[in-house]
Amino acid sequence: VYWEAAREIQRTAAGKRKNLWMVPSVDLPMDDLAHVSERGQERLGRRLAEVALTYVYGLKDHGKPIDYLSYEILPANNPLHHSMRVRFSGVTGRLQAPGRVAGFEIRSDDPKRDGPVVYKAELDPNDPAAVLVWYSKEITVPVRLYYAPGLVPYVNLTDSLDMGVPGFGPVTIEPRR
Repeated sequence: VYWEAAREIQRTAAGKRKNLWMVPSVDLPMDDLAHVSERGQERLGRRLAEVALTYVYGLKDHGKPIDYLSYEILPANNPLHHSMRVRFSGVTGRLQAPGRVAGFEIRSDDPKRDGPVVYKAELDPNDPAAVLVWYSKEITVPVRLYYAPGLVPYVNLTDSLDMGVPGFGPVTIEPRR
């Protein structure tokens, strides 16, 4: 819980200060529990350079920080299959992931009640800045959505310039009306 809270503070800090940008490293390879590997540091350096080229030097066609933007619960055609579209800002080109999209979790606030279980996430074929998150049961009470939950999350979403999607959450998901 503390790691998730720290990630959320880091993610939202950029919107609170002028000339402050956040570039995530949560998806990069690690050497141990807290240190990004040499290969990960190289990727992180490229990400930082993309942001500097965009915002410090004002150059076009370079990377921007990606951030959570919104969710939309989609109509369900089957009581066993529910989904939501999760959208992101700052995406250059389109979102991508090697293999299957990983890292989304839904939690209930009620410890006696299981929340819906995320069983699949996939790139939205109709929106280059969105992911479709599939879950096990209808959301009937508010729940919380996370990306990169826990102490050692596995996440793999980037855009066409390898800008990573930051961990976020909790985002309150209200039942569909």
